[in-house]
Amino acid sequence: MAPKTRRIRAENPLIMVLRLLFVLLVLGGPVLAVGFWLLSAASTIRSDAQLHDSPIAPSPGIIQPTPTQTHPPYPTTTAIQIARPTPVVMPSPTVTPSLAQRIPTVEPPEKPETGWEVRALHTFDISVVLVDGAVTAVATSAYQDDTGWVAFGEINSDREHEVVLATWSLPYGGRGSAFALRYHGVEVWQDEDQQPGDETSSMTYVQRLRLKPGGQVEPLPLPEKAPPPTSDRWYVRARSGFESAKPAMVTGILVDGIPVVLATRPHGNDWVEITPLLSGDQEHTIDLFAWNLDRPGIPRYAYGFDIKRNDDIVGTVKDSGLLLHPPGLVMLQQVRITDKGEFQT
Repeated sequence: MAPKTRRIRAENPLIMVLRLLFVLLVLGGPVLAVGFWLLSAASTIRSDAQLHDSPIAPSPGIIQPTPTQTHPPYPTTTAIQIARPTPVVMPSPTVTPSLAQRIPTVEPPEKPETGWEVRALHTFDISVVLVDGAVTAVATSAYQDDTGWVAFGEINSDREHEVVLATWSLPYGGRGSAFALRYHGVEVWQDEDQQPGDETSSMTYVQRLRLKPGGQVEPLPLPEKAPPPTSDRWYVRARSGFESAKPAMVTGILVDGIPVVLATRPHGNDWVEITPLLSGDQEHTIDLFAWNLDRPGIPRYAYGFDIKRNDDIVGTVKDSGLLLHPPGLVMLQQVRITDKGEFQT
């Protein structure tokens, strides 16, 4: 019996295509899904990188939030080397001072503290101020009749001072003067003596004061001679300047620290007797001084002093030359009359 043969029937091509599409759909769906996911991830990473490198300018009128720091994309290499970070020392926070703190506080300057001050003013014709026996200020009606305030002594000192104020008047015009004292800027004493004119030259005002700590002023009596009187008669005179020159200097004579004569005229004064101020049993000092007025236009100076016992001139001091001294005391010399009535230089 002959074997049976099986006839293979040719399939329809349309059915074969549909089968192939079904197989591809079943097997290729996951592959396509994975590929689509990879493409989406790559696109997202690329967009983030572009956004980090190119910031978008904020739109006007919109407050943009503070951007947070984003990490750069990780390298594609498999081996990543992480370097040890270098420690960063952060500076201390700087506090901006307020406007009141930035403007410095300027303290008002303190008023300079002063001790004692003396002043001679309204002078007719010559005034002199002595502090502790030293010539301190001079004023004249011919030139600078006001000395202004002249300071002396130490500030806040416990020391007492003795001040002598005197005025010499010439035989023409008015005569008189005024004096004042102040302590730590406060006037504590003043006196004025104005008199009508006279035809004589004389010492018209003499005042002796003791200045105590704290600004107290105490008048003192003028020294009196002690008996017995001297057996001789003594005279002094002073002169200043040249015949054709205006007064450039003031000369004066003190007996035991008290002014007895002042001069600014070329011929000086007449003889002034000092016998009533002398005692026959003690020594007396006579100070001769010259004070430069610093008057402009007077390049030369001259001064002279004479001392006479009875009818004999026993002492003379004089000098002249170019006026190169600064204002103030330029000459001081002391002579003596001993208790035996002798003159000593």
